[in-house]
Amino acid sequence: MQLFAESGFRGTTTKAIANAAGVSEGTLFLYYPTKEQLYHAILQDKTDSQVPMLAELARGKRRPLDEMLTVVATMILRRYEEDRSLLRLLLYSALEDHALATEFYRRQMDGPFHELTVLLEESGVAGVAGELGAEMAVRTFLGMLLFEILTRELFADLTPARPIEEVAAGIVSIFLRGIERTEDNGAPAAGQSI
Repeated sequence: MQLFAESGFRGTTTKAIANAAGVSEGTLFLYYPTKEQLYHAILQDKTDSQVPMLAELARGKRRPLDEMLTVVATMILRRYEEDRSLLRLLLYSALEDHALATEFYRRQMDGPFHELTVLLEESGVAGVAGELGAEMAVRTFLGMLLFEILTRELFADLTPARPIEEVAAGIVSIFLRGIERTEDNGAPAAGQSI
């Protein structure tokens, strides 16, 4: 995974992978007959690691929305902090227009992010049921988290060090206040300043 994260799918050779693993290329091919199958296994593992988030979302219907979103945001931010190569791997996959990047995205949208969409739809929060809907609200929420992740990764020296829980709660607060203050057509509510 580290090699793919550093050099992308195209830039990583099976010889380099075998060397890093301390095995021969022949041994590598016994387990993964193609580089693509190894790459797929890595992305599958990363998709499967979303199970705890799905479990939290399943329990989310019994918790206040802001609390649930803060738990999810914290899990996402912590996941990328603990596994920094994941972001690079996904960026390389997407930039190389690799089919597995699309598959990973679809698995996310069909799995945990679909559950998050359902949670927002059922929440009754103003602005979610509008023209853009809950799916757009989820992508906006995830976009806020992704920007935080990218900022921490690319500009760590310029980013104030704040605990993940504090950042997650702040993002959730801004997100929820934003969608609550929007009328269904996406325009600011009457009397609302921008």
